[in-house]
Amino acid sequence: MKTSLARQKDTANLQVGKQKRATEQRMTQTETNIQDKKQDISDTQSAIKVAQNNLQSYEKRYQHYAHH
Repeated sequence: MKTSLARQKDTANLQVGKQKRATEQRMTQTETNIQDKKQDISDTQSAIKVAQNNLQSYEKRYQHYAHH
């Protein structure tokens, strides 16, 4: 038969364990969110580069036609 104190200690340890796991899950989720955001930024940067290249080629074509 466990003493009341031993039972309280077991309960406290279980609570700490649960909180620790919950915190680890949140950290993992946060890390995943950060990676997703980094990917979004990378995709956006790629799209900007494509748009800039398109704009440059349109400008060149426009200049070509404007001067002829």
